[in-house]
Amino acid sequence: MTHITDKLYQKKWGVFNHYLYRTVSNEGQIAWEDAIESIDVEKIASQVSELGAGYYVITLCQGCKHLLAPNETYNRILGVTTEEVSAERDVIPELYRALSRRGIDLYLYFPSDGPHIDEVYGRKIGFYYNFDEMTDKVNKVLEEKRLNMEFIQKWASVLEEYAVRYGDMISGWWMDGFYDYFGFHEERIKPFYDAIKKGNPNAITAFNNGVKPEIGRWYSQEEFTAGEFNELEYVPKARFIDGAQSHILAPLGTTWGSPDARYSNEYMRNYIKTVNEHGGVVSVDINVTADGTFSAEQMEALKLR
Repeated sequence: MTHITDKLYQKKWGVFNHYLYRTVSNEGQIAWEDAIESIDVEKIASQVSELGAGYYVITLCQGCKHLLAPNETYNRILGVTTEEVSAERDVIPELYRALSRRGIDLYLYFPSDGPHIDEVYGRKIGFYYNFDEMTDKVNKVLEEKRLNMEFIQKWASVLEEYAVRYGDMISGWWMDGFYDYFGFHEERIKPFYDAIKKGNPNAITAFNNGVKPEIGRWYSQEEFTAGEFNELEYVPKARFIDGAQSHILAPLGTTWGSPDARYSNEYMRNYIKTVNEHGGVVSVDINVTADGTFSAEQMEALKLR
């Protein structure tokens, strides 16, 4: 019997890049548009292939107003131009072509909370918060005053534009920040799930509810577990957890996106093999520079061919 996650399961492991304004542009030292224009998709695809990874995940945005790819829905909601928040270049189809020629699947990362750290645009779209300002009352404040269906519908419409435009180029989506302390539950997650399926009914999804001691299924319809950890140590008990494909995501470096390698090549070989033997799949977060170059130290740790 086939399962919608069979392709992911067969890929065994993948590379995850946080390609973000605050990291690759050094907080504006490189113009965001210039950073996007400098991305060498052939270099990215070649490095992923060299490592022997079966899929590649990249972020569309996280927290600030900047997007990796243009989005007219976003522009219209916020009253901005593409040049203010992204670049005219849409790198995603280029990445897809470069990766697919090498038999590598493309996945995308999309967060729940829009440009939440930008006070102007976060408030404009309807959801603003700053972790530095949080207090013990944060749960109540976020639930009652900031997270609402009007914001969710707006932000889900941004996702829908991406999902429909890219269609079956995207094998799946890793959806971040769908925390219960933001007030997310079935009804509030469904618009995002529906947006993805409108673009590609066969795209698989995972909705992240934060780092937990064990992997689990958060949204009832998600096809694989978000599986966020801070270490590459957890081994799943079985291929399926509550009907979702076991999947783990954690950084190779000491922090997300850092260029160091906490684990040796031998460790990573054994770890990924063990997870695979237990039916799981592993996404490894590594460092990437503006043009798409991976950390040399991390490349050595991950050469699993």
